[in-house]
Amino acid sequence: MLDIATIDKTGKAMYARLRELPTMPPLSVQFPDLTIDDAYNISREFLSHRTISGEKIVGKRIAVTSPAVEEMQGAQENMIVDVALDLLKEKEASGA
Repeated sequence: MLDIATIDKTGKAMYARLRELPTMPPLSVQFPDLTIDDAYNISREFLSHRTISGEKIVGKRIAVTSPAVEEMQGAQENMIVDVALDLLKEKEASGA
């Protein structure tokens, strides 16, 4: 498992990349021993940077797949992804 400092640093880096637009290498490439728990912790850290900056969580997305699709994709479990969409801020900015 990754240590807290690495999770914090990676969440912050992901947030910076979101704001600057260039992508970063996949986490699985950066951290070959990445666990599901690490990925969830990084996701939460990334989300915290978005909410601290003023974005609002307006929904959550959950991907549910059948066992056959999981096997075909090599997934080990259903993945739940936190999504922070700042639709209200965009709407205000566009004047809509």
